[in-house]
Amino acid sequence: VQRCRTRLARWIDDAVAAGELAEVPSNALAAMLLALADGLMLHHAADPSGFRWTNIRRAVDTLLDGIAT
Repeated sequence: VQRCRTRLARWIDDAVAAGELAEVPSNALAAMLLALADGLMLHHAADPSGFRWTNIRRAVDTLLDGIAT
């Protein structure tokens, strides 16, 4: 988990440096995204018909658009 979070945080830092994302705490955002992914997979395993992945993608895209520059 730490290795994935570190890699994701680096990608976030790179996107901030490139002006693609607003200034955000990269480690915190990376942790949130990983926890979101873990939670979604857990919920899908417990209730496969509980949501559609295409709708999850649209929702996540909308959230990330909020920090895009």
